[in-house]
Amino acid sequence: MIRFWAPYGLSTSSPRSLPGSGCGVRGLLVPRSLRHRYHCLGRALRAFRFYPWRVAPRLSISLAAYILGLFMVTNAGKLNAQNNFGLVIHGGAGDGVHPEALGDRSEIYYQTLKEVTDFGYEMLEKGFSSRDVVEAVIRKLEDNPLFNAGRGSVVNKNGEVYHDASIMLGSNRNAGAVAGIFVAKNPIQAALAVMENTPHVFLSDKGAEEFVLQSGVPLMNHEDSVWYKNFTEQKRVSKKGTVGCVALDRNGDLAAGTSTGGMDNKFPGRIGDSPVVGAGTWADNRTCAVSATGHGEYFIRSAAAHSVSAAMLLGDMDVQSACGHALQEVAALGGKGGLIAIDAQGNFAWDFNTVGMFRAVRTHDYRATLVGLGEEVAVYTH
Repeated sequence: MIRFWAPYGLSTSSPRSLPGSGCGVRGLLVPRSLRHRYHCLGRALRAFRFYPWRVAPRLSISLAAYILGLFMVTNAGKLNAQNNFGLVIHGGAGDGVHPEALGDRSEIYYQTLKEVTDFGYEMLEKGFSSRDVVEAVIRKLEDNPLFNAGRGSVVNKNGEVYHDASIMLGSNRNAGAVAGIFVAKNPIQAALAVMENTPHVFLSDKGAEEFVLQSGVPLMNHEDSVWYKNFTEQKRVSKKGTVGCVALDRNGDLAAGTSTGGMDNKFPGRIGDSPVVGAGTWADNRTCAVSATGHGEYFIRSAAAHSVSAAMLLGDMDVQSACGHALQEVAALGGKGGLIAIDAQGNFAWDFNTVGMFRAVRTHDYRATLVGLGEEVAVYTH
């Protein structure tokens, strides 16, 4: 059964109306060959002074239905291609990320990753943009203390917590990022506010915090944070990593986002790859959307996220090969971590050179949510 998405509402201003490809008829695109046939028929009828829209309105309606039917059959592939939507998420990579090391907690991670992925997929299914989905999914991960982002962030050498985050849109390569902020409940919202409400891409430290306080972004209740409880109780808890999301929506637009509390016990002022556009986050509708996790210094030095896109754009690689290539560059410098990506056709990829990576995916092509910790992947069918 052929399924169509939004066959109505197209117009000559639509990106699908390419020069020489067709013309607009009551909000729909008609191939030029059909338009020519229709005009030839009209001239023939006028020659005999026969006007079906006056004499036989039913014939006119039937003719319109015939043209519409031919249009939908001949363009079914193009319309159906818009159903290639989906998302991939990650919750960090590391040598301690595998079921044996996590023990009883592994099931909690499996369920959490599945629930967040399904939540994002349902948004895409309802027509939400990739921008909205990336922001909402990362916000959920930031609110979960299982991960080193937002509420569950780790502390630096001084026992302080600072958040980094970035978001990027593939449609226009617009981006926003924050680093070294303390006040925002959800750092990804602060990054989005920078992108949408300032002429800048990257704000950090006191300037970023001042902007957050003025922007209306919800503020952190620090006494509710896991790091605050750990700090007041003088104990450290090892977190499993950065969070990220990449998505392709029904309109064919890509977006990517990444958020982190940084390295545990880091030097004050240290900034990793997560808020650095091109290192930890990248999105380009021509190629793919990417989010990275791992030892940030090496991902910055290799421009890892952008390298995936460049390998596809210039090296003609598929998205999985491009992720592998970028990770090899990271490894050559001595770095460890992982990448997730989704391309403009809805193909997803991930790669990591650690023992495991928290990750999950759901796309329109699969009737299942795939969730992985170590090498093995759990399949939750729908």
